[in-house]
Amino acid sequence: GPLRALKGRISMRADDTLAPDQARATLRLADGTVHVEEIEHAVGSQLNPMTDAQLEEKFTSLCNRILSPSGTTQLWQHCWHIAELADAAMLSAAASLRET
Repeated sequence: GPLRALKGRISMRADDTLAPDQARATLRLADGTVHVEEIEHAVGSQLNPMTDAQLEEKFTSLCNRILSPSGTTQLWQHCWHIAELADAAMLSAAASLRET
C-alpha cells in the first residue's frame, strides 16, 4: 500500500558531525523542492529537558499499555511523591496492578 511505498523511500544514516542530541531530516519532493528540519537539542536531552506535563504524558502513554488507567494514575502519584511514601514497596504494588 501507500505506507509501504513511502517506507521504501525513507533512508536514515548516522552523521558524525551532529551532536548526540541533534537531528536533521531532509525531505526531497518530486519537483526538486528540498525541505530541511533541524533539531539542536532533542526533547528530553540535558539542554532541552521534558516539562512536567510532557513527562507525565509519556509516563501515562507507556504505563497505560499494561496498567489500568487508575493503576497508572496511582503509580504516577507514588513516583511523583516518592519522598513522601511511607514504604518504597508501594511502588512495586502499584506497578503490579494489571488491567482487568
